[in-house]
Amino acid sequence: MGEGSPDHWIAFDLETTGLVAEIDRVVEIGAVRFDAAMRELGRFERLFQDGTTLQVSPTPTLTSR
Repeated sequence: MGEGSPDHWIAFDLETTGLVAEIDRVVEIGAVRFDAAMRELGRFERLFQDGTTLQVSPTPTLTSR
């Protein structure tokens, strides 16, 4: 990478119970650290449990149509 480019970067992922911040919550966080050549340097995953039961609903199938 060129001058001023980072020598590493971190990708974050949040899993939530929905899209409404007032009623939904984060249930998992993940992060992966990469070097400038896109090699994985480390990873982190954490599940959050607050004692409530998650409501399971069917996930729609994604297609290329």
